Amino acid sequence: MRPGKFLLLFSLSAMIFLSCGGPRKVFLTPHPPSKAWTDVERNPQKAISFEEESVYDIETKGFAYLRLGQLDKAEEYFKKALDMGEEEFSYLGLGMVEEKRGNLLQAYLYYMKSVHPEADKKLKEIKNRALSQALASSSPEEISKALIIDPQSKEAYIRLAQIYIAKGNYFLASAYVKKGLEALGDDPQLLLLYAKVLKMDGKIEDAIEVLKKLNSLYPSEESREMLFNLEEELERKRIKERLKPVMGKVILSRGDLALIIYAYFGDVLPEGRPPIITDLYRGEEMEAILKVTSAGLMRVYPDHTFLPDKTVNRLAFARIVFRVIRMLNIKFSSLSFPVLNDTNSYEARAMIGLGIMESEGGNFNPYDPIKLEEAISAMEKLRKIYREGRVE
Repeated sequence: MRPGKFLLLFSLSAMIFLSCGGPRKVFLTPHPPSKAWTDVERNPQKAISFEEESVYDIETKGFAYLRLGQLDKAEEYFKKALDMGEEEFSYLGLGMVEEKRGNLLQAYLYYMKSVHPEADKKLKEIKNRALSQALASSSPEEISKALIIDPQSKEAYIRLAQIYIAKGNYFLASAYVKKGLEALGDDPQLLLLYAKVLKMDGKIEDAIEVLKKLNSLYPSEESREMLFNLEEELERKRIKERLKPVMGKVILSRGDLALIIYAYFGDVLPEGRPPIITDLYRGEEMEAILKVTSAGLMRVYPDHTFLPDKTVNRLAFARIVFRVIRMLNIKFSSLSFPVLNDTNSYEARAMIGLGIMESEGGNFNPYDPIKLEEAISAMEKLRKIYREGRVE
């Protein structure tokens, strides 16, 4: 028989074989030479009986076992061929084994390592199902593989962060959220989660900066409320730290009062030219006194003294607090000036009318020393008014 007729007969035989429901071809390109290769599709049982003269014979047997549905044996032969350095078909075969087993995630990872054209086709076919399988896991190791399949899987970044938050590992939780932000940009869901992780990790200032960015890009009630609460928490810590020098005292001096004003409103005091003061001898008071005097809230005497140890009475305290109100530009919807029995001071009556200070039976007791407890209470009330936003 002439070669042309032989080729024609071979082609027709192949077409008849396929049209009769024969096995679908495994490969898109020919396998390297192997005696058993032609039997992989027609007679896989025969293919596994050949002697193993090369790595291709071993690999061919892997595909024969795959055709027979003997997945463990197929895996054994593919790994044996892989150990001998044949990667293209071995990784493809291992991927097909895992796909048959339903381990689509592992199959995807094997297909990624093969340069065979069939592997590219397989990657496209199972990508979404492999990704879903990875995300359905509760194991961070498995979920992290979803990012190999799709580096922009927001769900994977969020799931991983949540798992490490539950474990108390805020470093890794934060790392995954940051990687998500790098991959996806300023995503609102990731930004909010990042702020929460930073808060749980005690990094309040960093969390505030993230929330400010989030509110500038995607404002929401949740992010605004979280920002307000974190700013409040941070401010509380600062106030507590600044109040340490006065805690435990009963009667307040001018230096103590400067420290209290600085503790509550130091960050919003206007910058001014510091006056010359000759009797500042305690370092813990110095910055506070310079701040409140340059802002015009407390006076410096003509001889350039401040008299930090001088006791402050209730009337002097009321006048100073009223100056703070004006400095903060706080406006009130209604303001009453009750009559007091022992003083007609505008500032004293305003403090009572605003509920910032108290009087007993209409007596203000203007010349009694102001006590620490009352001074702190007044500052808390004023700060609450200011924080509620009644500011022009």
